Amino acid sequence: MTALTTSPAATSTAGLSVQQRSVLLHLYRLKQEQEQEYDGHPLREYVLLWGVPWHVTGTRSEQASVSRTLARLESRGLILRQNVNSGCPDTGCLRKSAPDPHNRTTGVVVLRDGVDLAKRLTTDTGVRC
Repeated sequence: MTALTTSPAATSTAGLSVQQRSVLLHLYRLKQEQEQEYDGHPLREYVLLWGVPWHVTGTRSEQASVSRTLARLESRGLILRQNVNSGCPDTGCLRKSAPDPHNRTTGVVVLRDGVDLAKRLTTDTGVRC
């Protein structure tokens, strides 16, 4: 019996729900738009550090579902949630890693692994961001 082989993209997306893929691709598209919008702007690096603006509408249940999705993407090292108003509750500064405490998400940074995975998802599925 031979072992099944999978592509690196299939392996890395294994375990990601449809909602997680959808949110990651949405964040990737927002990141691309933000980078274009602030190209050459003096505050570009500052804006990119805090990530793309994030706000969820819908019922409390829907908001909780999206919040759990963000937490799961963050636990995989694909994104980092930020709060531009208060930062880290303990220090008031930018969160550097997932274990840092946080308040309500107002911005999301798509990390390198998240960008790489989103690029592969767009290539593998033909989805255009």
